[in-house]
Formats: sequence, C-alpha cells, structure tokens
Amino acid sequence: MSLDGEQKPKWGGFNRNIFFATTSCIVGSSFQYGYNIAVLNEPQEIIKGFINESYAARNNETISEELLTNTWAIASSGFVIGAMAGALIAGPISGRYGSKKALLFNNIFALLASGFSGSSKFLGLVEMLIVGRLLVGINSGFNCVVMPMYVTEISPVAIRGILGTGHQIGIGISVITANAFGFTQVLGTEEKWPLLFGKMFFYN
Repeated sequence: MSLDGEQKPKWGGFNRNIFFATTSCIVGSSFQYGYNIAVLNEPQEIIKGFINESYAARNNETISEELLTNTWAIASSGFVIGAMAGALIAGPISGRYGSKKALLFNNIFALLASGFSGSSKFLGLVEMLIVGRLLVGINSGFNCVVMPMYVTEISPVAIRGILGTGHQIGIGISVITANAFGFTQVLGTEEKWPLLFGKMFFYN
C-alpha cells in the first residue's frame, strides 16, 4: 500500500505481456549477439580446412599459410566490422520507426546471414561465409543498441533495472551455448558445421 492509499501493482507491474516481450528480446537479440561472438571458436580448424578446400578447387593448389591466416582473419573480423555498422544505423532507424519496428526489421539481416553462411560449404564459396559474418555482425550491433532501449521503454519503473540485466544474462548463456554446439560431439564436424549458423537453405 502506498502513502496516498493506492495499492501498488503486484510484482512491480510485471505481467505475462512484459514477460513475453522481454523473453522474446533476450532470445531474438541478446542470444543472437552472444552466440555469433563465440560460434567460430570451436570449429576454427575445420572451417580453415574448408577455406583450403575452396581455394584448391578453384586454383588447383593448396592455399599458402599466410593467405589462409588472412582469409580467416577477414571472415572472423567481418562480424566486428558489421557490428560497428549496425550500431551506427540503429539509432536513426529506431528513432524514425520506433524500437519495436526496428527490431523486427533487423531480423532481415539475421535471415540473410544464415542463408549466406550456411550455404557456403554446399556452394564451396568462402566468400559466402565472409558476407554472412558481415551481415550477422550488422544484426548483432543493431540489437545491442535497440534491444536494451526497447526493454527500458516497455518496463515498469519498479522492475526496469531487473529486466535490464536480461541482456547481459542472454549474452552469457548464448556464448556458453555456442561453444557447446561447436564441440565435435555435437555440430563441430566437417559435415555439420554449417548447421551452427542456423537456417541452412542449401545445406546438403
């Protein structure tokens, strides 16, 4: 009971709608960000083998160690470059269309990234993996800016701080999940590693 005699909302205003909205944000935004940070850790050597195979198929020779290292660096750093770009465009887009519509729009980058990265092995094109990492970086950088802002907008003041921690928790859980999926006993094999990237439109 408050000082003016009005009864305070139970659980600080927390209800099923708030629960659904914040959970969706954590799974669809925070989880994606953390997952894509760590997804290349375990299958690194296997994916380097794919890079070598892709190069050899087109050039009839084994890739040099220097070029292999540089290609891997480009593929892995594409996520960071994309994240910077995503963070820069997130503000103007969310400011114009609102946080909710901006998050829905951002799913386009995630779907495209899954298609590019997942089809790279089937098509034998390492370039597809690089583009996929760039696109998922845009998605992740965008999420990191807009998702916490959206949760703040929809959260009752009394529980805003608690719900705000969901972003960091989602990232932590997803990093662990990505590393676990990358084990050779799960998906970190020469045949299954494309499945680590989600919807595999062309995986065979």
